[in-house]
Amino acid sequence: MVIKKDTMKNANNRSVFQTIINKGPISRNQVSQELGLNKVTVSNIINDLMKESYITSIGEGQSTTSGGRRPELVQLNASFGFVVNLNVTNDQIEIMSNQFDGRTLEYNVLQTKTRTLQQLYQNIAAAIKDLPSFKTMNGLCGISIAIPGYVERGNIIDSPFRAVGNFNLQTALQDEFDVPVIIENASNLSVVFEQDFSQQELVNIISLTVGKKIGAGILINRQLYKGYFGRAGEVGQMIFTDDGQSTPLAQLKPIEEEWSEEKVLARLAGVLGKNFTLNDMAREYQNQNPEVTKILDDFCYHLSLIVSHLIISFDPQMIFFSSEIINELPDLLRVIQLNLSYMPLVPPLVFSKDVHFSALLGGCSLVIHHVLHMENIRLILHH
Repeated sequence: MVIKKDTMKNANNRSVFQTIINKGPISRNQVSQELGLNKVTVSNIINDLMKESYITSIGEGQSTTSGGRRPELVQLNASFGFVVNLNVTNDQIEIMSNQFDGRTLEYNVLQTKTRTLQQLYQNIAAAIKDLPSFKTMNGLCGISIAIPGYVERGNIIDSPFRAVGNFNLQTALQDEFDVPVIIENASNLSVVFEQDFSQQELVNIISLTVGKKIGAGILINRQLYKGYFGRAGEVGQMIFTDDGQSTPLAQLKPIEEEWSEEKVLARLAGVLGKNFTLNDMAREYQNQNPEVTKILDDFCYHLSLIVSHLIISFDPQMIFFSSEIINELPDLLRVIQLNLSYMPLVPPLVFSKDVHFSALLGGCSLVIHHVLHMENIRLILHH
C-alpha cells in the first residue's frame, strides 16, 4: 500500500505530519502551538491522518498545571508497513528490514557470487520473498538498494555488475513487488543517514566512506548533491603525483587503487600475516611497530589529501568518516587532523554514527520519505 498523494497535497498537512513524526508523542494543542496553526485546522488534519492509519493514538498525556482534560497524544504509526534495504557487493548482499520510524526489524547477510544485474535481481527477489510480514498493517511498502557505482535517476550507469541486454534492475523489482524501488550509490546513502538519524541540525555535510572504494556523499543545503551524471563524490578516482614530473595523467593511478581500505589491509597482511585482525593492527600500531606505523601514516596522508580538496571545494559544516580501520584506531583521525593543521579553517572531523549500517539506514530513510510523499522534508528517524 502506498500513501495517497492527496493526503500530503498542501503545506499544512505536511507540516503537521512532519511535526508528529519528529516530535511525537505530541498533543494536538502542542502541534498547533509549534506551527502557529489554529486548533481546528490541526485537529482536522490529525483526524485525516489517523483515518488513513499514518499516525496512531497512544492514549492520554499529562494534564496542564491548571488541570482540565488530559490531552490525547499521537505519533507516527511505525507499524504502517515495512521497507527492505539492501547493500550489495559482488560477494554478499546485506538485507535490513525496517519499520516506518527507522527502527530495525531484521538483519541478514546473504553470501553470494554475483556477476550480472540479472543474477542480482534473482538473489534480491528470492531474499525478499523469504521475509515475514512482520505483523505490519500493509506489509512491504518500498525497497532501497545501495551499490558501489554511479546511479542516475535509478539507472545504474557503472557498477561491478554487468548488464546483459537492456535489463533494468529497478523496473524488474518494481514489477515483481509493486512497490517503489530506490537505487543509490552507497556513499550517498551514508550521508543521508548522518543527517536523518540525528537530532542535530546538519545543513552542509560530507560522509567519507573508505572500503573497497573511496567515496564521498555530499549534502548541500540539506539536499543530496550528485552532480549532472551522478558521479559527484567519486573522490577515490582523484589522481595525485609528488614525483615532480609531468607524468601523463592517463598513466597515473586513481588514489583508491593504492589507498582504499582493501589495499591497506592487503599491505598490513604482508606484515602481520593474512589472518591478522583489526585488533592486531591496533595493538601493533600502539606498540609503534615501524612497518605498521608507516603503512597507516601513509593511509592517513592520502586520506588527508582527499579531505583537503573536499574542504576547499564544498566548505562543509562537518565531515563524517566511515572506515573500519579508523573506527578500530581512533588515533588515526587525529593524525588526519594534524595533517590538515596548515589550513586556516578545518571543520570537525568525526566518526560515523554507524560505520557498519550507514548505507542501509540511509536507504531506509530515502524510501520512507518517498513512500510518505515527504521528499525534501526533514524527518528524524530512529536507530
